[in-house]
Amino acid sequence: MRTLIKFSFVLFLISFSDESFAKGKLTVVENYVYLCNGPSSKVYHRSENCKGLNRCSTQISKVLLTFAQNKGRRACKIEF
Repeated sequence: MRTLIKFSFVLFLISFSDESFAKGKLTVVENYVYLCNGPSSKVYHRSENCKGLNRCSTQISKVLLTFAQNKGRRACKIEF
């Protein structure tokens, strides 16, 4: 009986989360942005094709938004 209750609860959670996701109520937790790894870089970009990254002379990295913000980077004025 206990197993049946747990199973029913899990099914309820799955159906609820699928419905919420379909309606757009859930958001993706992991938002990625792009950074130029140059020593004077201070901005993060939404796209790796942003024209603001054209001047990057070093490697471009894809990182989590929170990582970029914790490094003190600000949003690109072109894209955001």
